[in-house]
Amino acid sequence: NDSLLQLIQDFNSVVKMYGRIIILERHLPTRAEARKRYGVNWEMRSDIITKTIEPTELGGIAGGDKYVVNNIVLKFAVNSKGLYPDDHWAAKAAGLELLAVSSYYNTFTPGLSLPLTTLVNFLGYRLIATCKLPISPDTLVYGSADGGVSVHNRNEYFSQMARFAGEKLSLRSHEICNSSKTEKKVIHSAWDMEGHVGRDGRFYFLDFARAMPSDPIRRHNWYHDSSGKKLKNVALVTRFRPELVRNFCDKYHKKLSPDSPLECSCVRDDPDEAEYRNDIMMAAVYLDTDVIGELAGRLAFEVQDRIYSGRDGRSEDSSMDSIFENFDLISRMHGRGVNIRYIGMLSHYVRSMDRNFLRDLQVVVPLLTILYAEATARAIKNFLNERIRQHMETLTLAVEAPYRVLLIRELNIFFRYDDDPKKREETEARWNQIRHSLHEYFGFLDLESLEACILFMRGVWMPGPERSCLLQDSQLYYRRKVELNARIGMGSIQSLLLEADRNKKVTGPSILFSRLSELTRFRFSKTALQQFQYDSPLLQENGGAGLR
Repeated sequence: NDSLLQLIQDFNSVVKMYGRIIILERHLPTRAEARKRYGVNWEMRSDIITKTIEPTELGGIAGGDKYVVNNIVLKFAVNSKGLYPDDHWAAKAAGLELLAVSSYYNTFTPGLSLPLTTLVNFLGYRLIATCKLPISPDTLVYGSADGGVSVHNRNEYFSQMARFAGEKLSLRSHEICNSSKTEKKVIHSAWDMEGHVGRDGRFYFLDFARAMPSDPIRRHNWYHDSSGKKLKNVALVTRFRPELVRNFCDKYHKKLSPDSPLECSCVRDDPDEAEYRNDIMMAAVYLDTDVIGELAGRLAFEVQDRIYSGRDGRSEDSSMDSIFENFDLISRMHGRGVNIRYIGMLSHYVRSMDRNFLRDLQVVVPLLTILYAEATARAIKNFLNERIRQHMETLTLAVEAPYRVLLIRELNIFFRYDDDPKKREETEARWNQIRHSLHEYFGFLDLESLEACILFMRGVWMPGPERSCLLQDSQLYYRRKVELNARIGMGSIQSLLLEADRNKKVTGPSILFSRLSELTRFRFSKTALQQFQYDSPLLQENGGAGLR
């Protein structure tokens, strides 16, 4: 109803305001830290600024630093307790929590109450905000709030609601031992989700980060840092999507346990432990083979239909713009239960399709372009977020302007082409980091597919499935050999923006920049467009003013 919609809008507005303050003041000291660092008379010094909103101790380690303001709980998704590899993975865990809240809400479980929840993304950081609930440690009746030291299921009505929601989500009930192995409880969700009977008599469910079963991603030998060392605890943030769990259950009539013995020692005394493990691995194989392969075919048929059926009133020889227009790849992947981290595997399926399956190569190339642009844009966005976090830690300034200038400089490094050896070396170093990210985090394990992605997004000849090809002026040009010196003359970022605005030419860099702008929500003023040059003094002094 209208009142609920207004409440949600007000909640989002207030959370955004507080979230920006908390993030900007990330590296400022609290009042207690300032007193310890500068002495008891620190308040008399005008050069010392402390946090406007100070963190609060609410318990737990997975949610990051926690803040409470105006009955809103804001969890700063940072790796403050060392649980995740870094802040990027902590932010992913917050995203999983919002996804799971939405999934549980869509079960429409009678009597079950869920907290109003939203995310704030700003300057490379993420917060997850919920309304403050009328609960306390004494109101806990289900799950665990202390890392498994004690596990509860002592309210029959709440247990029935958890079972109902779990069945709707195709989650399997299972036994859980506490950490001392002294007692067992039957749980219908992830063991570390909390169920409370609030002081207002409502039944509340919270802490949803591990709500879905863990994806045994290690089967692909992914996720290493730049030194080759395996990242720790990635199982906490690599979960199956709810759509995949539901589709798997519909096909094989098997529900999945969210507490797989592959990641949780507390279920290893369950008599059905081996079955839980086998079902998880079976679901992984189902995802790798059936689901991703089928999705590749569906996407190819859709692109083929856009080219040849005259959709949207276009003819067969229309520009490539009509193929990319309103093509929501993410919703198509998520709708089939495929995580974005499998986009490299999806592109491999597209590249290896039987040529008789499609009418001609003109279907494969646009689809690969969409996949490559999405993966590369996300890899660059993650890199930019990391650079902002590093810069913020160095500057410790609660203002936005320096980070805008940093972003413009980094974008110019990625998209420029310069004869200066030093600048070229800097650009190559950036793209090598993107190459590592695509390989380790987006499933581009096939080296030919990985190089095709990098080369095309940089505006050079791209190896196609059977031969090398390039999109230029909405036409397909083929070459047998990759020529690194055969670059499209793109010039600066300004030309990319103007080219994307004219919609007269489809190239890798223009598509990539367009998608990156959508993901990061960059907006450039006309003044900023005129100021875009390769690291010119004008850019350093004024360039950030046009980035909104």
